[in-house]
Amino acid sequence: MTRPRHAIPSRFAGFSLLELLIALAVAAALAGIAVPAYQGHMQRSRRSDALEALYRLQQAQLRYRGFHSTYASTLADLKTPYANGASAQGHYQLATGAGDDPASDFYVRAQAKPGGIQAGDRDCQTLTLVQRQQTVSLAPPACWGR
Repeated sequence: MTRPRHAIPSRFAGFSLLELLIALAVAAALAGIAVPAYQGHMQRSRRSDALEALYRLQQAQLRYRGFHSTYASTLADLKTPYANGASAQGHYQLATGAGDDPASDFYVRAQAKPGGIQAGDRDCQTLTLVQRQQTVSLAPPACWGR
């Protein structure tokens, strides 16, 4: 003879409150680890917006120098899509200028927009590429992904 369904013992009926709280605690601990790691990864990936802009501006400066006796002192002089001063995805403000010797030095700089999504990237708020003579320096080095 089989027992009716409603006679199943209550220990098989579902989760206890304690089991539910333990499962929630484990999920919260995993989320506490995963969310900051994800945010850090996203900040590092958005740096590529600045790096791409800086490399393109470097190339534009070199082309400009090929036609003029000095490097460009403004973004507008370079005639690139960055003339408005914003990176392609809009996370960074861009700047360029001639160095101490405009015939051989220039810099290009990307700074995270204040209040923007990259403003929390403490270590890499400003990325700078400087060319002096034939030497290129990247600052801060850790932010360039090399």
